[in-house]
Amino acid sequence: MSVSVNTQNCEFYVNSLRPAVLRLHALLSYIFCAVDLVVVINDTAFSKARVQQRAGRVGRTKPGKCFRLYTEKAFQTEMQENTYPEILRSNLGSVVLQLKKLGIDDLVHFDFMDSPAQETLMRALELLNYLAALDDEGELTDLGGMMAEFQPQLAKMVIASCDFNF
Repeated sequence: MSVSVNTQNCEFYVNSLRPAVLRLHALLSYIFCAVDLVVVINDTAFSKARVQQRAGRVGRTKPGKCFRLYTEKAFQTEMQENTYPEILRSNLGSVVLQLKKLGIDDLVHFDFMDSPAQETLMRALELLNYLAALDDEGELTDLGGMMAEFQPQLAKMVIASCDFNF
């Protein structure tokens, strides 16, 4: 995940090698999760295609400049040609929880555009079971139904805070 703003009069764009928002997401995941159950795998560098596309946002309506905070060598050697699909880089807890709420139980055979690894699905199921969003049979719990609209770890934290009068 990263943040971008499209404005008609954009004159300057600063592009880094790594998106800062991903580090914030990784930090939040580390703070609010069981560390053994959640592995943040989406802190990856921008791809060449992505930075070239973003540079095109500058100067659409008037002259502009794109500042890149990395070297040409880093561009050539450290960046992948294309960005991996988000579903292959993300924690699938939210996706699994939403699919379960929609009544889709066969996640292994679900027709994802880019199918995630089975290990990633299993980690998501283990996390949701740990958070009591799914029972031991993998069925959605009442708590899981409430959590389905939000990021699971944060939803569990907010719901559990009621027990502590926060």
